[in-house]
Amino acid sequence: MTDAIVYRGRGEGRALEVGGDLVIFKASRDEGFGSLFLELTCPPGGGPPPHTDPSEELFYVLEGEFEFVSSGPEGLTPRRLQVGDSVCVRQGALHAFRNVGTQPGRLLVFFPQNERMQGFFEELGGPVGDPSTWTSSGPPPLERAIAAAKRWGIGFAGPPPGQ
Repeated sequence: MTDAIVYRGRGEGRALEVGGDLVIFKASRDEGFGSLFLELTCPPGGGPPPHTDPSEELFYVLEGEFEFVSSGPEGLTPRRLQVGDSVCVRQGALHAFRNVGTQPGRLLVFFPQNERMQGFFEELGGPVGDPSTWTSSGPPPLERAIAAAKRWGIGFAGPPPGQ
């Protein structure tokens, strides 16, 4: 039986490096939750390429400055977000983000539907023993990321913003 309430402090939880980012599971199906709640640390210049997800995705900026891009009438439209800003992305909406600061940035990320997202992170990620000493090893080989994305219902639409 899993606990009805799970408490985790900063940096606590199962940690993976996914796509060059540190992903710490705050709540997941491992504890019996139907949603996925993550603490994500992104190195300067890091972030995923434009993509779509099989779940809504909610972001909250804890540290740093990010550029989020979303699809609009003029194509991908950028918007700068700083500490305290949030972004809510509908299921299937094209979006991306990039850390535009000079230091690692941190986000809280929430996926209300976790049927596929946790599987994607687990397949693409590698375990991190001590998140407090983590440094990014960079993105995985493109072929590996594309294959994992396809299996879990994530669609890539181009290179990361700013590249």
